[in-house]
This record gives sequence, C-alpha cells and structure tokens, in this order.
Amino acid sequence: MTVLARPVLVGLDDADDELVAVRAGAVEARLRDQPLHLFSAFAPPPPDALPEARWQPRDEALARMMRAVALAGRSIDVDARMVCGDLAGAMVAQAPHASLVVLASAAARPDSDSEACSVARSSAVPVLVVPARPATQDAPVTAGLAGGAASDAVLEFAFDEAARRGVPLRVVHLSDAATARHWHRSDFLAGLSVPAPPSIGLTPTDLAERLLAEALAGWPARYPDVPIERCIVHGPDVEHGIAALTRDACMMVVAARSRLETGARILGPVTGGLLRDAGCPVAVVAAADRLLSAPNGDICG
Repeated sequence: MTVLARPVLVGLDDADDELVAVRAGAVEARLRDQPLHLFSAFAPPPPDALPEARWQPRDEALARMMRAVALAGRSIDVDARMVCGDLAGAMVAQAPHASLVVLASAAARPDSDSEACSVARSSAVPVLVVPARPATQDAPVTAGLAGGAASDAVLEFAFDEAARRGVPLRVVHLSDAATARHWHRSDFLAGLSVPAPPSIGLTPTDLAERLLAEALAGWPARYPDVPIERCIVHGPDVEHGIAALTRDACMMVVAARSRLETGARILGPVTGGLLRDAGCPVAVVAAADRLLSAPNGDICG
C-alpha cells in the first residue's frame, strides 16, 4: 500500500544565520520518516528588470538555500523551492499537504505581522518555531493546557512527539488569576468545551488539578510507554512561569484558538511571548474550539 507523503516544511528566514529551522526540520523529518521541503523567499525585482539581470535578494536566497540543502544531509529526501514574494503565504498555502511547518524564532518579531506569527495563526498543520539556542534533546516535551477542545489537539501532538523522541511528557495547566475567577461566570463558561466545575468552592489549584485530570483521561492508555509529569502554573505572571519551564524542555506545545465572537484564530500573550523568548522550540497547534475572550484577552494561548 502506498503511504501518502506529508513532508516537513521549513521556511528559510534571512535572519536565521545559523539555519536552526533547517536543523530542527531535518530532525522532525527523520522522526516522522517524511521528506523535508525547504522554502527560500526573495523580494520580486522591479517590473522593468531584465530576466537575466542579477538581483541581489534572489542571489542571497539561493545561497541560503544551498547552505540549507548541504546542512540537511543525504539521509532524508530533500526538496528545495525558491519563492518570489511572500514566504509566509507560500508556507500557509502548502501547509495542508504537510505534517509540520518549521520556522526560526527570528521570524517571530514582537509585531503581530511577523512571518512566524502569521503562519502560526493561519497554518492548517502545527507550526514549530525554533529559537537560536539549542534545546536539551533528552528533556521532556511540555504541553500547556487551559481547558477546552484545544487540550485534545495539544495532547495528541505532544504525546506523539514524546513517543517519537522517547522522552517524558510534562503536562502543564495554565491559568492566570483573572481566568481562574471567570471560571465561575456562565458567559465565560459558555465559550468553553469543558463542563462547569461541580464545586464552586474549589480553589484555583484544586480546579486546575481536576481539569488536568479530566484532560488526561484516556491518554495514558493510548501511550503506555510515555511517562507523564503533571504541573500547574497559575497566578498573576503565567507568561514568566511557563517561559521558565521551556529552559528544561525539548519542546513546548501550545494552542492557537479561535475567538467565539469572530472565528479569527489568535495568538494570545502567553503564546506570543513564547514564540519570541522560549528556551526551546515551540509548537503551535490549531484548535477547533472557539472561546469567549477573557478580560485579559488570553486563554492558554
């Protein structure tokens, strides 16, 4: 039976001098036994430029591609593609045919229009954003949860990744003080896929432990060889707490979720901060559920 190839896509960013996205993408392609497709983009030349004329952005993109192909090595099937124009648009267009999209965190600038953020908001498949610093390869895969159907999408990707790598899975429940208080509001709960807590008197920690147990129900049986660690991060500075965990992780997995009001996929402050500052690669998984905005505009992601 022929198995349909679902390649790992890597976008080559001109700020990624060390080609960290290529290194990470090659690892993921080998783990998945899938081909590696490399994309290098350049700005289009002026309309009146002759086809045979030299164009420095194209020459630089080609040189970057040649370095990437050499780095990827011969042990995997590598396809190289030059893109005239928008790299993010090309990656999003090809994503439905892929298993994973990989970009460097150099493409995750603070502005919301950066390539990594744009692709993470729009990609049909998970997006892995890789920092310049190398991650500890035998450290746990870490999954950040905050309830809802997004938890299933995050856990499925995280368990698969931990199983492929032969490392533990650390599952973290995330909630800040504002979000914890609003678990008791019916309008907020209406936007979540999880049931209201049966006891209104639960402390934030008790509630987080209960939601974590519910989110993990059934998963250990599906992945009996993956050790599971449980952790709760809540309080006024969730972003700092979850970022600290990335220093002892080979990968962090979080969700990009859709607003109930508009259906637009969002990257909240936690996810946006991780894409810029995490100490390990961050995988952003698209979630099917839609959430009513919390007062701080962010839920898990």
